Amino acid sequence: MTIEKTVAPSKPSFTGYVSKEPEPMMFDVAFPGGGWTCEGRRNDGRLTWSVPSDQVDRFERHHFFKNGRILKA
Repeated sequence: MTIEKTVAPSKPSFTGYVSKEPEPMMFDVAFPGGGWTCEGRRNDGRLTWSVPSDQVDRFERHHFFKNGRILKA
């Protein structure tokens, strides 16, 4: 008799985000007491962030994400 274990797929440890448009300057996504630093600029001028999976909900509540300035990659 063989017993098979089912393993739930694991979540990625980080989620990628990118600015909707090319940005003239790099900026951080901040909130009181913390925030996320811009990781860099892509060849097309858009900025990137990697957000730890346990902070994705908070990042997506930020007004830059809610108004569409930052998108999920």
